[in-house]
Amino acid sequence: VREDDVELAELAKAAGFAASGEVLVTTWMSTPERPEVRPIRPGFELVARSDRLSEPHHMIKRNGDAVAERLAECTLYQPGLDLAVYTLDGELAAYAVFWADPETGVGLLEPMRTEDRFQQLGLARHLLAAGLERLGTRGCSRLKVSYVERNDAARRLYLGAGFRPSSSTSTYSRAG
Repeated sequence: VREDDVELAELAKAAGFAASGEVLVTTWMSTPERPEVRPIRPGFELVARSDRLSEPHHMIKRNGDAVAERLAECTLYQPGLDLAVYTLDGELAAYAVFWADPETGVGLLEPMRTEDRFQQLGLARHLLAAGLERLGTRGCSRLKVSYVERNDAARRLYLGAGFRPSSSTSTYSRAG
């Protein structure tokens, strides 16, 4: 429920739902405002899924063996926008999937993850900038990403890159 939709929040409460406390912040930026892509940190490489289609998908660990098949079922999925950062030894460090909608001109980022031991190395910043650049070359005029409000790392990354909050929503669930 959007934070500014008081009527819907009241209807949810009357139907036995309660706010869970999780707030999702939605942010936007216009494509010309996207950050510059700077070189990746030495010892790492950025790889598109389209370059490694014969290998297991990099999100199997968190999303199961059928992740590649499920993504391929999505009409907006493009393997060239499914990016991962690897060490030069082939260890997965970070990944993100970018989605370009040619009808609306909106580019979306979801999901994004940096593995714990590779955080604070600038990899997410590089991955974000590289993905936004690819969305721009595919005709996206507006860029969107959402994050959980209590995730300070995501907030710093996205707002630091130039995204601006536009709305927030609260999750409601029924007790029991």
